[in-house]
Order: sequence, then C-alpha cells, then structure tokens
Amino acid sequence: MTPDERFERQVEFILKQQAQFYADMREMDDRLSRQTARNAEQIERNSEQIERNAEQIEQLTQLVFRTVRVVGELGRRINEN
Repeated sequence: MTPDERFERQVEFILKQQAQFYADMREMDDRLSRQTARNAEQIERNSEQIERNAEQIEQLTQLVFRTVRVVGELGRRINEN
C-alpha cells in the first residue's frame, strides 16, 4: 500500500467516524426533544393534579372546621342540661 493510499484510507475512516458521530448526535437530539416534550406534558398533568388536591384539601379543612364547631356546640348543650 502506497503512502497516498494509506492516507486516503485514513481520511476515509475519519470521515466515516465523523459521519457516524453526527448521525448519533442527531438521534440523541431527537430523543432529547421527544423526552423534553413528554416531560412538559407530565409536568402539566402533575400541576393539574396538585391543583385538584389543593382544592380537595381546602374542602376537607372546611369540613373539619364545621365538624369542630358542631361538636363544640353539642358539648356546650350537653353541659347546659
């Protein structure tokens, strides 16, 4: 193999490696973009669920306060009799 042929084979090898590297990078970028979109969707769903949970907690808190008032009133009535 002549030095020119050897050089040409080395350049060809390097070019193939670079092409594969860039193809892999594009694939990883595509995968990252898809994962980022899925993460954003999941964050949105989680935010909606957190909002629903907060509303339910508020409702339960109000029920507890009402229950405490009723029990307190019943206790006073019992003590009066």
